Amino acid sequence: METIIFIDTGNPLKVKFVVKNGVIAVAYTINLYHEKSNTPIATYKGDNKDPNDDTFLLPVPTDENGKLVIELIADFRGVDLALSKQFNMGFEVYQGNILLKYIYKEGSLEAVDQSVTLYAQLLMSQLLKQFA
Repeated sequence: METIIFIDTGNPLKVKFVVKNGVIAVAYTINLYHEKSNTPIATYKGDNKDPNDDTFLLPVPTDENGKLVIELIADFRGVDLALSKQFNMGFEVYQGNILLKYIYKEGSLEAVDQSVTLYAQLLMSQLLKQFA
């Protein structure tokens, strides 16, 4: 599982669903879990029709996000395989306006329903915390 380091005293965290390559139709769910739980504490759903509604604010205060797990489940289909034979999609995590990490999957588009599941865990920066 990928890890994303953040500053617990910093700006709020945001997660954003993105498609960086591929002419595709996507429906997705982003779930937030406590580290050792199977029950999501928050769920965000969307599609890629309007990229302006694909950013979600994570819980505040920011220090409560330590060890949270982000899960992305995206179901998609290639719309025009003549234009696009590859995809690149995932989620970006920001602290304020600073991109912390892009978690993504790349692959070949097919004329069938496809699915991607990605995970990342949020971890507080212990080094920066010592100097705060």
